[in-house]
Amino acid sequence: MGEIEKAKALKAEIEKDISGMMTTYERNTGLIVDEIGFIRQPVYDNMEKRTDFRYVVELEG
Repeated sequence: MGEIEKAKALKAEIEKDISGMMTTYERNTGLIVDEIGFIRQPVYDNMEKRTDFRYVVELEG
């Protein structure tokens, strides 16, 4: 399997996982999500050195 095919397969797997999590979220909260967005945000240590990153999720309903 080539790199493009691997990336497409991983994307499909991630989409399936996110879909399941969003269904659970909607079921548990009673809210309906129309849009979801992700922002990649750097994480810094106390010396202001970038050490990692995290994804911040934005939901609109």
